Amino acid sequence: RGAATTNGKSPLIVVDGVERGSDAVRTIDMNEVESLSVLKDASATALYGVRGANGVILIQTRKGQKGRPNLSLTFDQTWTSFTREREFTESWDFMELRNQALINDGKSAEFSDDLIAKFKNPLFDLDPSSADYATQKKMREYLFCSTDYYRMYVKKNTPQTRANANISGGTDLVNYFINIGYIHQGGNLNTIDPDELGYNPQCFMNRLSLRSNLDFHLSKDLTVSLNLASYTEDMNMPCVGTMYGGDENWAIRDLFYQAQCIPPYTVGPTTISEYGVDDGGVLSESWMDRTAYECINYR
Repeated sequence: RGAATTNGKSPLIVVDGVERGSDAVRTIDMNEVESLSVLKDASATALYGVRGANGVILIQTRKGQKGRPNLSLTFDQTWTSFTREREFTESWDFMELRNQALINDGKSAEFSDDLIAKFKNPLFDLDPSSADYATQKKMREYLFCSTDYYRMYVKKNTPQTRANANISGGTDLVNYFINIGYIHQGGNLNTIDPDELGYNPQCFMNRLSLRSNLDFHLSKDLTVSLNLASYTEDMNMPCVGTMYGGDENWAIRDLFYQAQCIPPYTVGPTTISEYGVDDGGVLSESWMDRTAYECINYR
């Protein structure tokens, strides 16, 4: 119903009849859920008054049923990756395409043919009989290389682990459902071994959740329910201190941005002049911002 309601734009979340915060959906173990309902129209949400102005999400967790104990164990291991990533471009391809873009705009080429030739073959015009050939060879191979800096910063795949154990059953006196869930989400960064650093700089999350739903049948017409749920979560992010205004999310976004702007990166789809180069031939910030955007969204 828009953003002008008194309680913001988020729906009301109710778990087993109890109002929960906005993190309830994120932190609840999917193996605990019996049913999920979404109430949208005014008549359905009238019971919740103004609190349900943005809709209501009803989550009912599982209950035990009379019968033999039923034990369920599940384990799931997956690897995730970004759906779209920049393509690696060889150094000489990048320089040739940059030169062509500048020439198309009536400007002088930025990289000389001699420099491009050295990137294609680091030993170009190097005399094997020279006294310092070995030193020059190492230096050339170090300087004139094609390095995928993006892949140096960012992993190709990231592990994700889910494990769950639950038991349910019941007798004439009590029905029970007990669930323990664990999830580990690894980070996307290539980092130095924690044993070498003395700390772990990787982004990751570990969460352990517990739920116990008990129904006590005190008489034929009276049942008392005791539902207990909790979770503990460990999230690790690089400490930025006073940098980035103390915002770790900003630091991670900037890391991905910079990783995609270190040449050689995917060139295109337009030439430089559309975004501007100053009189000294230096790329403007607006052009670099646009280039990073294109690397992410077009490639």
